[in-house]
Amino acid sequence: MSTELKCFIAWPDPETLRENLPEYFKKHYSNTKCITDCFELFIERPTSFKARAATYSNYKKHNTLKVLMAVTPTGSVCFISQAWGGRVSDEVITQKCGFLDRIEYGDVILADRGFNIHDEVAQSLSLCSYIMYWSLLIIVCMNVDHNK
Repeated sequence: MSTELKCFIAWPDPETLRENLPEYFKKHYSNTKCITDCFELFIERPTSFKARAATYSNYKKHNTLKVLMAVTPTGSVCFISQAWGGRVSDEVITQKCGFLDRIEYGDVILADRGFNIHDEVAQSLSLCSYIMYWSLLIIVCMNVDHNK
């Protein structure tokens, strides 16, 4: 199924994305590239003890698979990671799934404040800062003096 649907998942072209931003985003978040989060899918309890341990989610109290997903402000899916065992943290998935390789200078990534990837992004790019709002983490990729 992923082979057939892969053509619908494309990283947004900055110019096309900016032209098609919803009005609210144009006004408040004009450099937003995508909105990202991990989600978990319940699975049957594996018979293998190793697989059980790898897929058990302490958060969901169930065996799960976890996937990182990003959507553009217009609502189209622009990134889906491979599935990981539910035990794996959002941070590890973010570091290893290839998502950070797609972020460029000037990109704004919106995420839930519980999605703690700002350190990973900063380490990966060495040029990011983040702004914490009430329930939203905004990662802004720009030049930052980390010595301050």
